[in-house]
Amino acid sequence: MPLLLSEDDVRRVLTMDDCLRSLENSCKQEELGAAANRTKSTIYIRSRSGLMCQYVSMEGGIRSPAVFALRLRTHVPTAEQRGPGPERVSMMMLFSGETGELLALLKQRVISSYRVGGMAGLAAREMARPDANVVGIIGSGGLAHAHALAYAAVRKLEQFKVYSPDAGHRTAFAEWITRMTGVPAEALDNAEAVVRGSDIVASCTNARVPILKADWLDQPGVHMTGVQLGNQGELGPEGLKRFQRLVTYLSGVSIHHNTEPGYRPWMNATSEGSLGFFKVIPKHHTLTDVLLKKAPGRESSEERNYFFSEGTGVQFAAVGSVVYSRARERGVGQEMPAEWANWFLCDNPERGSF
Repeated sequence: MPLLLSEDDVRRVLTMDDCLRSLENSCKQEELGAAANRTKSTIYIRSRSGLMCQYVSMEGGIRSPAVFALRLRTHVPTAEQRGPGPERVSMMMLFSGETGELLALLKQRVISSYRVGGMAGLAAREMARPDANVVGIIGSGGLAHAHALAYAAVRKLEQFKVYSPDAGHRTAFAEWITRMTGVPAEALDNAEAVVRGSDIVASCTNARVPILKADWLDQPGVHMTGVQLGNQGELGPEGLKRFQRLVTYLSGVSIHHNTEPGYRPWMNATSEGSLGFFKVIPKHHTLTDVLLKKAPGRESSEERNYFFSEGTGVQFAAVGSVVYSRARERGVGQEMPAEWANWFLCDNPERGSF
């Protein structure tokens, strides 16, 4: 029977080491033609109450292990919110690539944070200076936590510096980092102090406008990851000009379907466009090329470089597969009731629709 896996179930079985291995394997398969994505789709529909509701889906499959994933989420904003609002539905379906059967229904917020952090960890392993040992993180949410775990997994670190506008959140985050990784972490009261002097910088915020300044990136050879595309990321065009190399993992431009002519969602609302960093950073490679040694992650200790990863279905297939395997091994999760599982099966797969 298929498994039902909650967020707590996922936390019990998913490790960052497993996540990193599965993501690296899937990236290489994608480059070699053994994995595929469907471009992420976002649909906006204005409700009768006047709210712009958002539905997002993405899909991907990999050959080894043979799985296919469908990830779904919906956002419904409150009247006061400009952005997409809180997630109302956030789940993924994992299918067998051998039989086509449903393997699991999974809550996916932990998976999503881990796959974003894991991609950043792979990039830092290849792109940061060999002696990089100080990490600065802006933000204290799930993405920030996953980035900390990933960096500690791929690098021998001496210090974390963290900032969040909420003093309680940043203090708790620093304490969590030290407890989980064994690396000393300090909570600072401003973002500039976190960025200056850090060898690796991660901006893990939901900011829709630039929040970091170019001159804060004073460390020679700094490596940075950002998680936002809007307005050319958390740095803006002037900050991006500080970098000599851009490495990305992208599935293609997201498709946006809107019910109103001319409506532009907030993440694409700038005149420069979401992918403006291609215009200001001179060298560009894909992470898959870097992982396969077709392109360098860096070429000097002085080089400043930047990494951005887009969410893809292949990532969810890869991480979802390892979660499912570990859950089966450890007896974690609930077996789907037989009547539910049978509902997903075709009544007569040998016949047509009529």
